[in-house]
Amino acid sequence: MKVSVFGFGYVGATLAGCLAQEGITVLGYDIDVKKNALIQKGVSPFKEKEVSALLLEGVRKQRIKVTESLGEVLHETDISFICVGTPSREDGSINLDAISNLAEQLNLELRNKSGYHLFVIRSTVPPGTTQNFIKVIEKNSGLYLGKSFGGCMNPEFLREGTSVQDFYHPPFTIIGQADGKSGDLLEQFYDKIGVKENIHRVKLEEAEIFKYTNNAFHGLKVGFANEIGRICNELGIDSHKIMNIFCQDKTLNLSPYYLKPGFAFGGSCLPKDLKGILTLTSGTFPLVLESVMKSNDEQIRYSLQKITEGNPQNILISGITFKNGTDDFRESPYVKLMRNLKDLNYNVQFVDNLFEQDLLLGANKTFIESTLPQMGLLAVKEPDLNKFDTIIIGSVDYLGIDKLKWYEGKIIDLNGLLKKKGSEFKNYKLLV
Repeated sequence: MKVSVFGFGYVGATLAGCLAQEGITVLGYDIDVKKNALIQKGVSPFKEKEVSALLLEGVRKQRIKVTESLGEVLHETDISFICVGTPSREDGSINLDAISNLAEQLNLELRNKSGYHLFVIRSTVPPGTTQNFIKVIEKNSGLYLGKSFGGCMNPEFLREGTSVQDFYHPPFTIIGQADGKSGDLLEQFYDKIGVKENIHRVKLEEAEIFKYTNNAFHGLKVGFANEIGRICNELGIDSHKIMNIFCQDKTLNLSPYYLKPGFAFGGSCLPKDLKGILTLTSGTFPLVLESVMKSNDEQIRYSLQKITEGNPQNILISGITFKNGTDDFRESPYVKLMRNLKDLNYNVQFVDNLFEQDLLLGANKTFIESTLPQMGLLAVKEPDLNKFDTIIIGSVDYLGIDKLKWYEGKIIDLNGLLKKKGSEFKNYKLLV
């Protein structure tokens, strides 16, 4: 396969150098003539030793070439990797002018090409961008996806300073495909250059949001570690020692355990300890830590909004302890949700075999009495599902799956507990 690269920024220049090292001839195009001139000389537009060496070697072996003709790019190559800039505007939104303009220009040239061409967007773009790119090409060229051209979103995961190493050893290779043919061709291309493991074929929008998800989490981790550092510094504690030990826990701290979309957290530990650590932070501005509780409250508000959109008449909540496998109701988000529904005058009941009001003791009793003192009146042991138009799933322990398959009303799954069986229910909605 002959390859072209649009854009000689960090992503495009690294890609060109690495592909050339694999023996692939790369035809490059950039609207910046200064970058083109540098690449033609084998000089990197940014300073990174390994990239510079690969570009120089690629040009010397005539595997990296530069053109200012879009027509030449399309007619001489089979796959185009689009690595143009997508900078932020002043309001934080993404400036997609480079991609939009490129799509407008490409569709005019593509009409004159007889063979199939695959476009692969590597730039970081918001969900929907690749699909819009494809629509522009289809609209003005008169050509059709799957027949004359293909489209993929293939986000990069390159760190400045280690980009070449990251190219050859990516944490995963994400192929967002507009259709199966596009995904097949891109996977075959990666197989040819030795990238065979941990490849994920997903939808275009999933690939686009995936890159943002990664970088948002990396930023969150930096902010979290820095705030722990400031708190420890105020207390005369070695924060590096704390975080080094913290990172050794691969069961909870650095694991998928808590990284699953679902409902809000509760219980006796997380809310109490988050509030507690904030009392230690005088003058340190722990914005990340402060936002955790606010975000948790917002998840309850968001869920309430989604549940009440259809103006349900009779609601049943299945499971109200703060998580499955315990009889602890303290700070339970399900109890808070139920209180909010009652405050809005919705008719709501719940089923939870672990709830016995007469047996409530200590903090469990205090929380229930202060949050929803009439909760005992809302409990139902063996509910008739036909009496409810909406069932909220907090736990699957109290309603049989077989019964739910016959249920005619709406099933709202707060934690994805029924996601794998969602198609078996008549009116199933996964909340997040």
